[in-house]
Amino acid sequence: MADAIAYNPDETFKDAKDLLVGIENRVNFKLSIYETKDIQQIKKTLPKLKPIKGTFELHEMSATKQGLL
Repeated sequence: MADAIAYNPDETFKDAKDLLVGIENRVNFKLSIYETKDIQQIKKTLPKLKPIKGTFELHEMSATKQGLL
């Protein structure tokens, strides 16, 4: 998406919808805009998840170079 925006760096966008319209023909994936009320409505329909016993562990990884862990 950065390439699509960088395609014309002098172009300005007044909001997210304006940006979406401006770049939707330059990307090969679907872009959507969701309002907070839409997200809240969907969250109400999702069940509360319970943790699975014995699965809580913290893992840490660090990378020093691209592709090396």
